[in-house]
Amino acid sequence: MSDAWLLIYMLLSLSSAALAVAVAAIVKAMRGAGEAGERVVEELRCPSCGYSMRRRFVEGDYVGHVVDFRCPRCGVSMVVSRIYVESAEPLRVKLFTRRRERREKHLNP
Repeated sequence: MSDAWLLIYMLLSLSSAALAVAVAAIVKAMRGAGEAGERVVEELRCPSCGYSMRRRFVEGDYVGHVVDFRCPRCGVSMVVSRIYVESAEPLRVKLFTRRRERREKHLNP
């Protein structure tokens, strides 16, 4: 009987640790949107013609929210279709890689 209780105790400990890690990751993702190189972006889509555009997140907006901005094509009010965190890191990595490649070509012709 004690082996069964030990197994139950171990499973509960592991599941609570996994839950704590998941909650910490979610909290970090929510707070991390303000870090350097990251910004919260929302995608607006016209329900009439399908035109879409991106803009910085406006506090109070949510997915499905009809915003005051009108579609430049047809003039219908646009709807928030996506909200996400955009990272500038890939661009930064790409720029540094290009600089390094240029420097290497210049130094080793």
